[in-house]
Amino acid sequence: QTCALPILQRSLLQVGVVAAAVSALLAFLISRRVARPVSAVSGAAARLASGDLSARAPVLGGEREIAALAHAFNDMAENLQALERERQQAVADIAHELRTPIAVIQARLDALEDGVYPLTTEQIALLSTQTQLLTRLVGDLRTLTLADAGRLALDPDRKSTRLNSSHRCISYA
Repeated sequence: QTCALPILQRSLLQVGVVAAAVSALLAFLISRRVARPVSAVSGAAARLASGDLSARAPVLGGEREIAALAHAFNDMAENLQALERERQQAVADIAHELRTPIAVIQARLDALEDGVYPLTTEQIALLSTQTQLLTRLVGDLRTLTLADAGRLALDPDRKSTRLNSSHRCISYA
């Protein structure tokens, strides 16, 4: 009897150590399985935050919630990329729209200086019309910039003096 007690204690200790080692190994493997997709989404988020709008998170197998997170992240990144493309196109369009009246004004002024056209009220009216167009385009650009920055407020109660009565005023916050 006394001889069996130390053997039993040693066996229990060995089983306990083996069980602890197996538990630690399983915990490590499970944590890697969970952490790998989270790290992938985190890495994609870091790339997106640094300006890489093409960054996407891989949708790895495993937990449903993490796959849903990766899908949501990828949808968000796609929307940001589309908005950036639209912004770049808008800037290009605005630059084109601004060049035309500037070119007309410059050509008319050069022609007036060279004596090709006499300085008449018609010429002044043409230059004034082109200047008004430029003023409107710059105002629209300012409105777009404010809207992009989230500082554009709509005032549905006030009538616009610039737009017809079916439109409402835009105010700047």
